[in-house]
Amino acid sequence: MSLVVETDSAEEGLVRSTVRDIARGCTSRQKSDPDGDPRCWATLKGTGLTDLRSRDSAGARMGSTTDALIVLEEMGRSLCGGALVPRAALVPELIHLASIRDSAVLELAEEGKLGLVLGSDFASFGHGAGHDTAWDAFPASHALAVRDGRVYLVDLGEATTMADLTRAERTIDGTFTDIASIATDDFRKFACFALLSMAADALGASEEILELSTAYAKDRVQYGVAIGTFQAVQHLLADSHWRLDVLRSSLLYGAWALDGGDLPEACEAAAAAKSFANESTSIAVKNAMQVFGGISITWEHSAHLHLRRILVDQAVLGTGHHLVACPSSSRESADGLR
Repeated sequence: MSLVVETDSAEEGLVRSTVRDIARGCTSRQKSDPDGDPRCWATLKGTGLTDLRSRDSAGARMGSTTDALIVLEEMGRSLCGGALVPRAALVPELIHLASIRDSAVLELAEEGKLGLVLGSDFASFGHGAGHDTAWDAFPASHALAVRDGRVYLVDLGEATTMADLTRAERTIDGTFTDIASIATDDFRKFACFALLSMAADALGASEEILELSTAYAKDRVQYGVAIGTFQAVQHLLADSHWRLDVLRSSLLYGAWALDGGDLPEACEAAAAAKSFANESTSIAVKNAMQVFGGISITWEHSAHLHLRRILVDQAVLGTGHHLVACPSSSRESADGLR
């Protein structure tokens, strides 16, 4: 099976430009901004961008997987602290795939107050590991957990600090209430979409720091010339560019396979995209910090926010070959990603 990856269609380009305009005005970069998140969520809700994984009365999805990943990528550029990955993407997807009809749960999701539980190391979907956490759940009051074919609802406690200053964790405060079941293949679809979503967020954060460092290289003068004329600097930026370009293509491929209904193909693509994102985005932000030089390690510069965001994105749902479970394929995979 082959795929020729093209640039955004006219519709996808419009989605991207719309989200980018919204992202530029995002005021909730920091989890400590209690007013920024509601404004950000209300704006996205008003434009329909939080409903891309929702279904109409006939069961048809409002937007494609590519559309959803574009939204997450562009909001990742702004380091949005609005918990959009779990609230606008993963929670609606889980609600649909598990056929959850509980009115209280649906109301929480509609209001953006429903998060997602992960294990204590962020590498798996939580429930029962002993120290589960609701990741990226600053505005949420409840969360969904999924394990062994069951979906649970749990109350959330206080926000706790984490390495990523743009997002927050919440402690688990209460018992897990069993609310639905989810079939094996449906869980695998959810896991594939979750891996793609995390890769898209990391891609957006990396793209922004690459653009900022490229602009800096054109303006920063050393020895009487712009540092962007130095071959060593050019190599760093070019290295980041090709890595992120390949990552974007792998995301599009995964989205295409998932929407096409080829589950083994989609999960191989999703696992490969997440694994490559873990490597390529880390290299991209570190290359950018080399270009920026000493200012990149100051508190006032945004480079450390990008780095923190990407490092946490790497941890969520696994790193390297230890990714959250996806279905194995009948085809052998030389790199172990199945």
